[in-house]
Order: sequence, then structure tokens, then C-alpha cells
Amino acid sequence: MVEERTDPRLRQARLAECAACGLLVAVDARACPHCGQPNDRDDAERRWAARQARIAANAADRAADAAFIQRSVKAIGLFLLVLVLITFVGGGLLIVAQEAMRGDPAAQVEAARERMRMETTPAEAPASPH
Repeated sequence: MVEERTDPRLRQARLAECAACGLLVAVDARACPHCGQPNDRDDAERRWAARQARIAANAADRAADAAFIQRSVKAIGLFLLVLVLITFVGGGLLIVAQEAMRGDPAAQVEAARERMRMETTPAEAPASPH
């Protein structure tokens, strides 16, 4: 069977599938030009209407599929963004932990105590020159 996308003129023509061979035939034709099957006009009208309904249903299905794909791509993109952010934050924390483990443990303990003292003591106001 010929698809509608192959020739835009087929969308305007009133074509239906032949009852015998399945190829497209004008609704007004007396017989199928491909196989010679006589073309009953009323039957051809019904086949044409059925074909138009299938075309409309296929268009609706394609639109629904496109919307689903668009939502899926957005969700995947958001997931990847979160994954990258977690990786960078987690990698930064890992580097800090590695830096903390390097060096003399006694010096690290003393530096940590000094930082805590600085955080707990109130900051002195700078002396004014007057």
C-alpha cells in the first residue's frame, strides 16, 4: 500500500484501496487500473472513509508518541543533571576528606582544635585609631 507521506497530492485525491489487490484507486474509477476489478462506487466510498479514519488515527498516535518522547527526554535530562551535580559535590567532599587524611595526625588534631577555638571565641573589635 502507498503511504500518504509519499505524495502530498494523495491527501487531496479521493483514493481508496482496491478490494481485490489493495492498491490505491480513485473512488470515481469504474475499475481498478492495476487488476481490473470493477469498482463499486458505494463500496469505494466506504473504503475511502475508512482510510481517512485510519489516517486521522495514525496522526493522533504520532502526536501522542511525540509528546511522550518529549516528556521522556526532559525527565532523562533532569536525571542526568542531578547525577552530574551529585557527582561533583560528592567528588568535592571526597577531595576534602583525602586532604584531611594527609599529613601528621597530631598536627591535624591541633589544627582542628585551633579552628574550634577561633570559632568559639568572640572576634575582637579592631582598635580605632582615635
